[in-house]
Amino acid sequence: MLDLDTWRASGALVVPGFLEGEELDQVRRWVDDIEAQPDGAHGIAQYDEVLAAGGSARCRSENILGFNPGIRELLTRGPLTEIAGELLGEPAVLYKEKINYKNPGGAGFAPHQDAPAYPFVTSTVTCMIALDDSTTGNGCLDIVPGLQHAPLPTDEAGCIPAELAATLAWQPVPYGPFPSSARMTRAGDVIAVPTPGHTPGHLSVLVNDGDRQIMLAGDTSYLDSTMLSGTVDGVSGDETVAQATLAGIRELCARPLVYLPSHDPKSAERLQERRAVTLPRHSSAAAMVRRLELQSA
Repeated sequence: MLDLDTWRASGALVVPGFLEGEELDQVRRWVDDIEAQPDGAHGIAQYDEVLAAGGSARCRSENILGFNPGIRELLTRGPLTEIAGELLGEPAVLYKEKINYKNPGGAGFAPHQDAPAYPFVTSTVTCMIALDDSTTGNGCLDIVPGLQHAPLPTDEAGCIPAELAATLAWQPVPYGPFPSSARMTRAGDVIAVPTPGHTPGHLSVLVNDGDRQIMLAGDTSYLDSTMLSGTVDGVSGDETVAQATLAGIRELCARPLVYLPSHDPKSAERLQERRAVTLPRHSSAAAMVRRLELQSA
């Protein structure tokens, strides 16, 4: 189940663990093979860039589906197109695919929106699969939440004019329902998120562990049961803020969440068993998108 409320509000969605383990390694091998092909081989269009220190390196591959059946299957059938279709509100069809490579000393991308490049398509969604670490240190995707509904002005290169881009509130794509997040490891699997309530600056830590999220929740609540019921059970300067935090944590539960508040006597047992909390039947939850890019129309 996708977090469509977050999608509609911000225009972005993160799906942790979309590719993992051997499946991710296999896609990396496919991409390495595509990157090594000469321009024009098997119909692949290859693009290189000049590096700051001199020399050149590959920066983009396009028209790759005819070369690799596995890539074709990944991008045109199954979970990825199903996710794109749910976000579009109708069946999704692959319109364009490419691989971007970001080498040390290479150029980044000027701020832009994808939609103005396709004026003959009514509705599009861009999916990015990060095959390598995607962090603030190596140039992850930054967005301006809430500006997805109408195209911004463009310059002669089709990008957002620099003077306008400088006024926008850019931020890394946040994790789940939280307004901000910080990835604390190179792999991006340990994430700090704001969980105000007990104190204004309270933080919790999420660890992505296979199919589960493990949340070191601190003092967000005393017990898992009070988080699930939305009960503010400790000291809080603003109960409305605390309740909003608990609601955000419940949204995470669409993907198995091992919830570990500091004072819950059963936290150690849940961690040992990797036992996820279970939402009451009347509660709603949402899940959260995870460098191979495609546009679906």
